Amino acid sequence: MARSSRWPPPGTRPRSETRERVEGCCAVDAAETTRITLRRIRLIADLVIGTAMMDPRSKSSEYGRFAWAAGLTGALLVSGCYSGLEMSAESDPADAGASDETLGGSSGGADTDGDDDGSSGEPSDPTGECGAPDVSATPLRRMTREQYNNTVAHLLGDTTEPAASFAQDERLGAFASNALATVSTLAVEQYMSAAEDLAAAAAEDLDALLPCDPAVIGEDACAEEFIADFGRHAYRRPLSTEEVQRTMGLYESGRESGTFADGIQLVVQGMLQSPNFLYHLEYGVDEPGELVELQPYEVASRLSYFIWGSMPDDALLDAAEDELLSTPEQLEGQAYRMLADAKADAAFGSFHRQWLGVHDLETLSKDPEMFEQWTPSLAEAMTTESERFGSHVIRDDDGRMETLLTANYTVANAELAAFYGVAPPQDVDEDGFGVVELDPTERAGVLTQAGWLAGHAHVDQTSPVFRGILVREQLLCQPLPSPPDTVDDTPPALDPNATAKERFEQLLEDEACAGCHIQINPIGFGFEHYDAAGAYRDMDGNVPVDALGELSLTDVDGEFDGAIELGERLAQSDAVAQCLAKQWTRFATGRIEQDQDACSMEGIYAEFDESDHNIQELIISIAGSDMMRLVRKAEQ
Repeated sequence: MARSSRWPPPGTRPRSETRERVEGCCAVDAAETTRITLRRIRLIADLVIGTAMMDPRSKSSEYGRFAWAAGLTGALLVSGCYSGLEMSAESDPADAGASDETLGGSSGGADTDGDDDGSSGEPSDPTGECGAPDVSATPLRRMTREQYNNTVAHLLGDTTEPAASFAQDERLGAFASNALATVSTLAVEQYMSAAEDLAAAAAEDLDALLPCDPAVIGEDACAEEFIADFGRHAYRRPLSTEEVQRTMGLYESGRESGTFADGIQLVVQGMLQSPNFLYHLEYGVDEPGELVELQPYEVASRLSYFIWGSMPDDALLDAAEDELLSTPEQLEGQAYRMLADAKADAAFGSFHRQWLGVHDLETLSKDPEMFEQWTPSLAEAMTTESERFGSHVIRDDDGRMETLLTANYTVANAELAAFYGVAPPQDVDEDGFGVVELDPTERAGVLTQAGWLAGHAHVDQTSPVFRGILVREQLLCQPLPSPPDTVDDTPPALDPNATAKERFEQLLEDEACAGCHIQINPIGFGFEHYDAAGAYRDMDGNVPVDALGELSLTDVDGEFDGAIELGERLAQSDAVAQCLAKQWTRFATGRIEQDQDACSMEGIYAEFDESDHNIQELIISIAGSDMMRLVRKAEQ
């Protein structure tokens, strides 16, 4: 089939020709170097802002606000001053959105628990039947820090993880998703600084970066070929002729005052600051509330950031160009291929790290006198365990939810194996991690892993509350309200002659607390064999551990003794299976399911059940669902 660029997609509105004018920013002398610097500033701002104004959603949208903020703030920052900005007569200041109020929002720490009505994971279908396809609104999202790092690693071969220093991501439920907070000036500066560093490093090895030889076809021709090729990967779709020419202006500016490499460096620097790179853009969306089918390149991007946490590869982009990403069968076929790629391990690990809340163990503190074994390297090993164990179950074992919750092994290095009191792994990977067999009387499955247990505990003692909440919210999808502001959440004082259950029972005596804690504490008590660092114990101070717990408001209610027994019980729960399907769907879409997603979720639940709760098959089902192919624009 002959290929043709289908960008921009049919049906989008004409793009505005609004342009900005940066004048009087600094006292500019006649020096040629200053003239060139300011020209580059205008070109980068033009690339970022011009791209935004070509988007019909630029007015009053988060995307438009970011584009103006990035272009204008970036230009001012690069030039070294912050005054003298003047808009052209035809520009609309409201469109620019560059006021202190607009830019001064959160830099990305907004959280929402993201759960629904707490119906034990049961789906809701307001119509009572499933007919025509439907999905709820998808907000415009920026890349998460992890997605940014993965993308520049695959795009440029840079593994320095520049986004590690970015502002914290927002979270929707358990997972990172930058869909709510306004972009701050700090975030714009961080994007700009990272782009400069990445571009400078990339320009040092043009042989690895370029798809052509400038000595053979000429520098300008090679630059244009590079822009088209690099843009196709960076923007996850082909560039329009206007975009190529706009970006050639950056190249020409760099080449005019320097070398061919300088021109290419400026191109990379500019494109890495574009909203087309930083956002998950979906031009298939037109009017608020309108259900539309995504363009093939947008589907490719959704698939790749779901299964790989990174940009599409050439095979996926080629499938989009050939319009082979429109049916569930086509999407599922691509998903099978992508799951076989080692890049999927990053997404497997990311899901389990976020789902279990072990994404920040390196910042966790423990009382050094009480927990001498707790070290930064041990905390890092615990995080890696959560990632590698989930990946091993999905890829190398039977992939079943039941195995995730009850396996008699884990993936550890020598330090973590010693912490668990078991033999070190024999067959290890390049990081020293391998499968180890666990003591079946002490640990089995993900709920007995030290990382999440340590992360859901206090500095000097366990927390049945934190641990019980994780099970309720992340495994049962039963959201709990935040405690009243007047509640004292200080944990009970340590008493070597009282068990944690005895000390925390007082929370059930307070009427303001009892309503929630009766659902939380009895689950959390089941983890008392694991201290605040996640180490196994039989004694709680001077008294034997009491790990008798109880499940209520589930489909597997009843008493259980310890976390191993709890894992076995939850492995048989339909509510847990549906909740796991929900969590993977949230991870895939970057949003929380709503009533309009009920029919899609019903299909996903049914296929997960038919597969005997195989998580790879769950991922395939999500990939082929309406939630991956269709979009309803969020109201602005």
